[in-house]
Amino acid sequence: MPGHWLMTAAGCLLAVTGSTRAETPEEALKSLQGAYTVTSLEFNGRAAPGAVGLKVTIDGDTLTLNDGGRTETMKLKPDPAAAPKKLDMLRDGRTTQAIYKLEGEVLTICFNKEDGSKRPTEFSSRGGPISLFVLKRDKK
Repeated sequence: MPGHWLMTAAGCLLAVTGSTRAETPEEALKSLQGAYTVTSLEFNGRAAPGAVGLKVTIDGDTLTLNDGGRTETMKLKPDPAAAPKKLDMLRDGRTTQAIYKLEGEVLTICFNKEDGSKRPTEFSSRGGPISLFVLKRDKK
């Protein structure tokens, strides 16, 4: 039995020391880099098909949205340690509090369009003026 106890202790030690470390904000930004195309947008529980096809680029900490003739830029500050992951989007002196997830090449961003100080708690556009963007990373 002494050997069994030693194996159990070693397993516990490996589980504690081998646990995954949280992603840093810098690593999160790095994982978000690239050019994307909007594949869907919902607002207040309804599809907004006019946004499909819009181009979004994330370069460094800057997100640029290009809708053909107009370009909008904002600074991004991710908090990947939160659950769900938080994303502050800063533009024109205002901060919009969002949540985000990156699953493979698909980036989902959810935020309150009318009151950016109210961060959503789930990836749904129902129940308020919530925007839910789904973007697919463009192939290089």
